[in-house]
Amino acid sequence: MHLGCRDHARRKVVEAIRTQPKPKKGRTPSVASMMLSRINALYRLERDWKDLDADERLEMRQQHAVPKLESLRRWLKQKQPKVAPDTLTRKAINDTLNQWDHLERYCEHGQLRISNVMAENVIRPFAVGRKAWLFSTSPAGAHASAAMFTLIETAKANGIEPFAFLQQVIASVATADTDEALDALMPWSMNQRQVQTPGTLNRRRLQAYTGGAWMQVGTP
Repeated sequence: MHLGCRDHARRKVVEAIRTQPKPKKGRTPSVASMMLSRINALYRLERDWKDLDADERLEMRQQHAVPKLESLRRWLKQKQPKVAPDTLTRKAINDTLNQWDHLERYCEHGQLRISNVMAENVIRPFAVGRKAWLFSTSPAGAHASAAMFTLIETAKANGIEPFAFLQQVIASVATADTDEALDALMPWSMNQRQVQTPGTLNRRRLQAYTGGAWMQVGTP
């Protein structure tokens, strides 16, 4: 699932506003200012719903956020040809429309957030260290690395010890032949008691399972 980050799209609008002179009193707001106002309305809805569970939040998004998003999209398409192509405002509009499917995806699932900044924060250790392991040997190796980091950081975000979690998943995934069984192996479906103490698989076996690319995580 590719989830876009509304924070990034919003930041481009803010940058466009900063390059513009302050509007005179009584004048019509700039396109960028009106765009920011519409985006901020979506964030206000999310703040109002922060204490809802995922199902309730999904229902509210479908009822209230989706119509606002559709209105914003129509408005942006109307404004796009009227804004000079070499301006930051036009760039913000273009980028938002080009990423639209990803930016509105949070409305398809109640547990997703309008901002993807949390995912960016947890991937920062990987981004900082990637020059140390510049090559992944093959595209498959790069995908394997990304998958491993996703599992590790998702486990940490759910309070699960990563190394023990990986051992539990690798030991159980081969026999998880239903959607329910696979869902039970997700970090948010587990708690610390369900995750076995590290030791079920040793590091050599785990290295073999992960294609030879071992990453130091958790407590052995």
